Amino acid sequence: MAPIVSAVKFSHTTRLVGTRSVGHSLVSSSMRQAPQLPPLAERGVEDLKAERWAEAAANFRPLLRIVPDHKEAKTGLVKALARDGWRARRAGEHLEALQAADEILTVQPENFSASRLRASSLLSLKRYEEAVVALEVLRAYLQSKSNVASAEKAMAAAASAAEGG
Repeated sequence: MAPIVSAVKFSHTTRLVGTRSVGHSLVSSSMRQAPQLPPLAERGVEDLKAERWAEAAANFRPLLRIVPDHKEAKTGLVKALARDGWRARRAGEHLEALQAADEILTVQPENFSASRLRASSLLSLKRYEEAVVALEVLRAYLQSKSNVASAEKAMAAAASAAEGG
């Protein structure tokens, strides 16, 4: 089997490194694992379609460890966790729902649905002090959205007035 050759970019030059050479350790793990990316994404998407939320999340997590900015993996992970989290909430599995919400918020810190899930799970777990903080985050989010909408209306009115309308 022929050695796989990868390019490693240094600040001043690019050098070829064979998989059996001394420089093998310089080849990043993501370059060596790149052939695994499509199967993980494909399996995750298949699991989402089949409503296997936990399995979908399990496929998207390692993909994000390899390629942290992989858009499809982020979207898929958030969708899988949200569906599984709300399922857990309806089933009375509040700690599992909270864990799903917290993981979503690490990927998408401003995810409103995950913030709602987190707050409601904390209330159900009788962790009231944390729930108050989570509810304050929701209130601030809604207030900022309201302020943005008010500002947009004011800007539209000013633009209309400037045009003579």
